[in-house]
Order: sequence, then C-alpha cells, then structure tokens
Amino acid sequence: MLTVNPASALVVDSGVDTTVVTYVFGAGSTATYHPSSLIIIGDPSGQGNPQEETRNISGGFEVEFSHYWWQYTLGDSAGSTAITDQYWLRLANPVVAGVSDWAGFALFGSQMQSIGNDYSNLYGDSGACFSPRGPDTYCTGFNNGALSQISGGLVNGLLTLDGTIPLDSFGGSYYAYHLEASPVPIPAAAVLYGSALAGLALLRRFLPT
Repeated sequence: MLTVNPASALVVDSGVDTTVVTYVFGAGSTATYHPSSLIIIGDPSGQGNPQEETRNISGGFEVEFSHYWWQYTLGDSAGSTAITDQYWLRLANPVVAGVSDWAGFALFGSQMQSIGNDYSNLYGDSGACFSPRGPDTYCTGFNNGALSQISGGLVNGLLTLDGTIPLDSFGGSYYAYHLEASPVPIPAAAVLYGSALAGLALLRRFLPT
C-alpha cells in the first residue's frame, strides 16, 4: 500500500527525460536457487530437502535511464526557487534463457536509484515507497513479507547487478542472480548507411534545383 502526502516545499515545475538502451547478458551471468534451510519433518538426514542449484543464464533486456527533476519554492518572500534531481534505472522487457522451469523467477521490475548521476552505484527494492518523489511529497506506505532487492552499477559500459527474489513471506527460500550485461553495439552496416544518408542530405543542400 502506498500513500503520498504533501510536504513543506511547493513544486512549480517537474519533468523526466528517459533514454532506452538494449543490453545482452555476458558469459558470467548466473542464477542460483536457494532452498529454505528448514529441515523437512520425517527426514532428519536432510537428503530429501531441495538442493541449492546454480545455472548460467543468457538473454537480454532494455535499460531505461531516467533523469527526474523538480523545481520548487524555497518559501522566502522573494519567491525564490531551486531545482533538485534524481537518476533512476529500470530493466524492461527481459528475455531470460536457462531458467524457464523456475516458477516465480523474474528480473527486478521496480526502478533502481543511482547515487549520483553516472549510474555507477545503483540500489533498489520492491518496497511500496521506493520510487521517484519530489521534495513536496513523502511516503507512508508499508510492505508485507520479504522484498526483492538489487544492487550494482554501470562502469565502463558493463552493467553488473546482483539481485534476490524471495519465494516465501520470510525469504527463507529465494533466487539470487548475478548479471553482467553490455549494450548491444550498432552494426557497422547501420553506421555506414546512416553516414551515407547524412552525406546525401548534405550534398542535396548545395546541388542546384
């Protein structure tokens, strides 16, 4: 449940700028199933308990890089304003191969916040209050059960993320994944084609009609 209420500042303008980039998993991407540590009654040996399992995963997803900004009043007699901003990232349209038979496995779907503006330090959880909010609001939401969590960052073009997905209310059993993903490069043919079109457009400007 989420409730957002006004705070002391008054926002007079706001906006969001979003860029979408396609990423693919690298060879170091894995997912692990962690069963509950509880012993099955009637099986004191523990041999009947589900075993931890790690798999390599492949595929890709889109990354939405979003810059949120708010212009707000400072409350003085001159009507002065200031601007605050936040940087967020979200994984969208994931396609994950290697874990199709793992019920409930899904990459982190909520947004992650960047500490700073370069996305090198990211964190997030699936809590009701974890979302972009301007200086004129605060959240009084609450959560039921364990939360999905994620952390990581984007360094030198490589996006590295470590996430967990609880499979019960207490988080006793869960999935964990480690992602190493790189942006899909623009094919050389597409670059040459685009350059040729740009050159043709430039040439047409100077040709007699």
